[in-house]
Amino acid sequence: MTAFNSALFLAVLLTSHAVQAAPVKDLKPQELAAYLSAHETVVVQFTSPDRKCRYCPGAADAYARAVAPAKDPSVKFARVQWPVWHKFPDFGKVEKPFGLPEQLIYSKGEVIGSVNGKPGDARVFLAKVQQARDNPMNTRDRQRAYMLAAQEPAKPMSAHEERLVRIMARKDLLTEFLSICEQRFPGVRSKVGKAHHDWVQSQEKDLDRAAIVMLARSNHEDAKLTLSLADEENGKLQTWVTGDLAILPRKSPEAGDCLKLANSLGSLPPITQTEMTQ
Repeated sequence: MTAFNSALFLAVLLTSHAVQAAPVKDLKPQELAAYLSAHETVVVQFTSPDRKCRYCPGAADAYARAVAPAKDPSVKFARVQWPVWHKFPDFGKVEKPFGLPEQLIYSKGEVIGSVNGKPGDARVFLAKVQQARDNPMNTRDRQRAYMLAAQEPAKPMSAHEERLVRIMARKDLLTEFLSICEQRFPGVRSKVGKAHHDWVQSQEKDLDRAAIVMLARSNHEDAKLTLSLADEENGKLQTWVTGDLAILPRKSPEAGDCLKLANSLGSLPPITQTEMTQ
């Protein structure tokens, strides 16, 4: 079993029998050092509600969803936010992130790994956390790995791998939208939640394979390609929603829109390959 597969297996094992969501502890910057001292292993998200931060919007909710299935009580999850994204607060002696949003994994107060950007699929995120725990890296090693990743070209992606990445992108996009629906409209929460759960379960094998593909693609150019595919799927789903489902674009969805979308998950547009990976 490869290191990637091993990390994914452990992540799935830790989440498969979860009963309740792992809580996220919101901390002020000056509270972080004491919290790290009180707990051996802590994953901390650094982000900002500042809309001028390009990748921050939605990051806090995405993080909560990504860690929700975690079951290992020895791992704590926390979040630190500040109002103006580029004005980093004083964290004292605690190592701060390179950018926002970023999730740092601490062991005994020292950073041993990181997950950059807004979290997506829970199994991928938790597998990356497990990788960091299995193969801890000091600051110098992380910086070296970061620089090497910036110089590596994107790995060739087969049509099969592209299809898997697109399925994962759809799952993340649908989860984000339907999670908002469930929060805002309690009256349709159970129906929307069941339809979403059933669709995710129907894609489970492909999502597991997609997680392995995405774990093996960690450099910057790979990330750009993955984001391009996700953007295509976002556009395709928006066209499907406004066209096939005749849901007019609004600033926020209505309960009926949520239910209509949830009940139509079985008729999503087909996935097609593009020239980007041919």
